[in-house]
Amino acid sequence: GWRQVTNRRWLVISLGAFALANLGFSGLFILGPLIVGATPRGAADWGVTMGLFAFGGLIGAGAAMRVRPSRPLSSAFLIWLGMPAMLITLSFSPPLAVLAIGAFVASACTTLTDTIWHTTLQQQIPSQHLSRVSSVDWTISMVISPLGNLAVGPLAAAVGTQTSLIALSLVAGVPLVIVAFVPSVRAIRARAGGYPASVELHCEGETARTKAVSL
Repeated sequence: GWRQVTNRRWLVISLGAFALANLGFSGLFILGPLIVGATPRGAADWGVTMGLFAFGGLIGAGAAMRVRPSRPLSSAFLIWLGMPAMLITLSFSPPLAVLAIGAFVASACTTLTDTIWHTTLQQQIPSQHLSRVSSVDWTISMVISPLGNLAVGPLAAAVGTQTSLIALSLVAGVPLVIVAFVPSVRAIRARAGGYPASVELHCEGETARTKAVSL
């Protein structure tokens, strides 16, 4: 699995950007309740914010059925800038309406990005290697998120919540912008018809190549 990842420069770069973005995203769920909880209607306001966050994910999933960018990875990274934008918004302790809209947009962008990403993997990675590549992808994501959760509290205690959120937004956002314009990432194009990568079939000592059937 790791060899299948390292053989593709665009994949290594993409996983690195996603890892840093996930690290920054930790700030929302650690510092968000702390900031909103300090307001008079803290618990209720955070409940509304998370409700809009969930609804945004639903809308993002629906949009994914329609949005088919020709350069899927570059588009996905730029779309996910809605998440660091939410961290910056949260850092200024905005009114509930602004916070809720920011959560809605961040979640919609996250779900849309995630759908484009996994669709691109299925199109670009041969099916017999996809599970191994996905395991590397999920391992990196699952390792980096808890590390972010551990780091956010001490960081906020040291420099304050606003500075922490702005710093985390830069940790997440800057790599997304840079990677979106890397040539090997921009070179990835959506496959016509959305067909996945070809599969090698080994039958009676002969190797044949065929397209996986899209169900």
